Amino acid sequence: MLESPSIRCPRCQGTDLVPNMIEFPCGDKDVDTLNCTRCATTWDAFDTPTQPGPNYTEAYEGSLDLFEEEHALLVLTENIKERAQATLTGAGGGVESWEHREMLLRKAAWLDRAAHRTELDWYCRAFNDEAVDKANTYAEEAAKALLDLDAGHGGHHAGSGFSTDSPVWKVPGGARAYVRQEYLTWHKAREAEAGRAEFEPRRGSDGELYDADGRAL
Repeated sequence: MLESPSIRCPRCQGTDLVPNMIEFPCGDKDVDTLNCTRCATTWDAFDTPTQPGPNYTEAYEGSLDLFEEEHALLVLTENIKERAQATLTGAGGGVESWEHREMLLRKAAWLDRAAHRTELDWYCRAFNDEAVDKANTYAEEAAKALLDLDAGHGGHHAGSGFSTDSPVWKVPGGARAYVRQEYLTWHKAREAEAGRAEFEPRRGSDGELYDADGRAL
């Protein structure tokens, strides 16, 4: 059995769970709900009934899929590393603290999503115990790194929910719940910024300003 499962029954904290599957028209199957064989509690596979803040669906809705986000995260990480190295040699500007935090946040969110997906697939016998335990360990470590970073900077964080010193993050899985809180707020802010940019005037190649429809201002 799993040594460090992140999915537990919200009522009895048991791990003797049975997946209720959903079958798609293409023939693929996925875990729809989970049922505790000890106390008969049932809950949605992407819900987090024992944790505060958004669940997996709420936190990551509209985000890149795991493969695309992994690639974007690799590009972001390499860019920051190159710029940090250039700073040390005097060949470039520094990396802003918010950029470093964004990298840690996106890394923690990706690992949180990947670990949850791996554990759900374990119920479909797609992964063994070791793969799930390793994924959950990586996700927990990354989540704690983000929480420690924010706590070390006076508790400032992107979200408007529970602060970094709240006891809700001190329980098992709490740090990962913090990641979901922060990621949701970061993602909403990013979408809002993109929406504003879409309607702001833009300067064309001729140096003139144009509106969103391409008309000269």
